[in-house]
Amino acid sequence: MASQEPVTPSRSLFSFSNVTSTVSSFSQSLQNKALPETMKRINELSQTVQKRARELPANLAQLPGALESERDQFIKSKAGEERLQTRLSEPVAPWEGYGQQYEQEMKKSILEIATDQRNFLIPPPEDTSFQFDMKAYGKSAAAALKEDPELSKMRFLLVPQHVTESTFWRNYFYRVTLVKQSVLSSTKLELAPSKEEVLFDFTNDDSDDEPVLPHKELEKPAVSADKAIPPTSKKEDDYEEMEEWERELRKAAGETL
Repeated sequence: MASQEPVTPSRSLFSFSNVTSTVSSFSQSLQNKALPETMKRINELSQTVQKRARELPANLAQLPGALESERDQFIKSKAGEERLQTRLSEPVAPWEGYGQQYEQEMKKSILEIATDQRNFLIPPPEDTSFQFDMKAYGKSAAAALKEDPELSKMRFLLVPQHVTESTFWRNYFYRVTLVKQSVLSSTKLELAPSKEEVLFDFTNDDSDDEPVLPHKELEKPAVSADKAIPPTSKKEDDYEEMEEWERELRKAAGETL
């Protein structure tokens, strides 16, 4: 086995000096490349700062106007949001929001509910799917009281002597739901055209016109089978008077009996 050659001090110093020289040259090269770029950026930054410093007085003079403009825009947007929230939170009567096609008839029928105490004393049937929540119907109830004086009187007479507040409104809105279903369904049926509906009705005031006969008088009577006389074919009589040979010739010529 060959022995390793010992490392002499002179060779180690030589290697270390080469590494030091390489690092030093690389550092110098890096400085030469990076220094101009760094100085360039420093100059640009200095120019930007100087420009901003010159523009600062003018910007400060415009600052109050800009702040005031932003404040006005904020106030307008805030006011618009508040108006929208107010509009959404306003109480709406039970018959509103269904369009002119339904509102008039629906309002008339709903106002009639408050004319009969039984509508507030008789509860909905047990098997009904109607669900009542006072929080959900509160705003609509307030609008109904405002629009319907009879409803307000009925509430004054019945609550709390005969029914509770919640029971009063549950029975009321149950009837309101029935009215809405009735009006919506009846209106749809009225809009559907009937097959027997007369689209055009022309009338004539002239007295000389013949009267219109009913359908039975217009029908022609059928001739009974025993009274009907079968037509007699003259051609058959002619063939009977012919001789046999003559009939055969006519058949061959294309005539048929």
